[in-house]
Amino acid sequence: MRRWMTWCLAVAALVLFLNNGAPACSLCDSALRSQTTFRHEFEQAKIVLYGHLADSQLKNPGKGVGTSEFVIEKVLKNDPALANRAALQLNTYIPVLDSKNPPHYVVFVAVKNGQLDPYHSRLVKTTAILPYLKEMDGLKGKDQTQQLLHYFKYLDNEDERISQDAFLEFARLNDKEVGEIAKHLPAERLRKLLENPKTPNERLGLYAFLLGAGGNDKDAAALLRKMIDKTDARTAPALDGLLGGYINLKPKEGWDLTADILADPKKPLTERFAAVRTLRFYHAWKPTETHKEVLHCLSVMLKDGEIGDLAIDDLRQWQMWDFTKEVLGCFDKPAFDSPLARRNIVRYALCCPQPPAREFIAALSKQNADLVAEVRESLESDKGN
Repeated sequence: MRRWMTWCLAVAALVLFLNNGAPACSLCDSALRSQTTFRHEFEQAKIVLYGHLADSQLKNPGKGVGTSEFVIEKVLKNDPALANRAALQLNTYIPVLDSKNPPHYVVFVAVKNGQLDPYHSRLVKTTAILPYLKEMDGLKGKDQTQQLLHYFKYLDNEDERISQDAFLEFARLNDKEVGEIAKHLPAERLRKLLENPKTPNERLGLYAFLLGAGGNDKDAAALLRKMIDKTDARTAPALDGLLGGYINLKPKEGWDLTADILADPKKPLTERFAAVRTLRFYHAWKPTETHKEVLHCLSVMLKDGEIGDLAIDDLRQWQMWDFTKEVLGCFDKPAFDSPLARRNIVRYALCCPQPPAREFIAALSKQNADLVAEVRESLESDKGN
C-alpha cells in the first residue's frame, strides 16, 4: 500500500512540476500561481468599475440562470463607451441576501464594437480596495523592483483581498526573480511576517526564503534552523522555503541538512518532496553556483526507489548525464519496478546522448518494443506542447 501511495504522490509531484513550466515561484502553492492579480485584470480591461448589486432576477430557477443589476459607485478606469451609465446588467444571477448591505464588486469590462461586455468580477469587502487599485496607475513605467516594493507594503493589509493580491504579485515571479528581489526587502518586516501567527500558512515558505536570501538579518539563520528542526502543522508545508533560506545563509550546513532529509526513508514523504522542491528552486535560481550541491542531492535520491524516479526525471530535463550508469542500472531494481519509474528511466535513456544509453535502448527494444515506442511517442508529444 505504501508503495502505491508513493507512486501516486510521485505522479502528482511530477505533474505539478511539468505543468508549471511557465515562470512562477516554485516555493508557492500551484493554485496560487495560477490566479490572476488585480493588476493584470486592471491592465487588460477597458473599463474597471466599483459598485454594488441592487437587484437580481432569476429567470430559470432550475438552472440558476438570470441577471443582476450592478450599480456603479466609482469608475476606476474609463472608456467613452461607458458614457453616463449609472448601472450595468450582468448576465449572471447573484442573489442579494440583504438589500441594506448588498455585496460590493469590482467589475472588469471589455468593449467590443462599442458594446460593453462585463466579463469578470471580484467580490470585495472594504473600500480600501479603491486606493489600492488607483495606485496601480502610478506603477506604470516603473521597474519590477519598484513595483514589488510597492506591493510588499500590502502583504499584511487588514483587507484579506488586498494582502492576498499583493502576495500573488510575488507568487507569480519566477525563481530567479524571487531570488533577486530578496536583497531589496526589509528584513525586519519579513521576520514579522514570518513570525506572525495570522500570516496564512501558504505564504510562510516564500517569506522564509526571502528572509534568508536577503541576508540582512543577523539572527535569521538561527530562526530558520529552529523552525526546520521543530516544524509543526503550520510550518511543515513551508519546509522548502525554510531550507532555501537557510542554505543561502549557511550553505554547507543547509545542503548537508537537505541531503540528510532526502536520504532518510523514515522522513515523511511530504518532507522529502519539500527538499526536492528546494533543489529545483536553486537549480532555477543559481544553476551554475549550486550545480555540485544539487547533483550530490540527486545522487542521494537515486539510491531510494521512493523518490529516485523524481531525480531521474530532473536529471533528464536538466540534461545532467553524470549518473547515466546509475540511472540505467535502476531499471531492473525491485525498488524501481513501478510503471512510472521504469518509463522515466526509458525517457532518460532516449534523451541521453551517451553510448550506454543508446545500448540500453537497443537492448530494451528487443525485449519490450512497445514500451520504447510508447515512451518515444510521449516525448515527441511533449515537444509539441
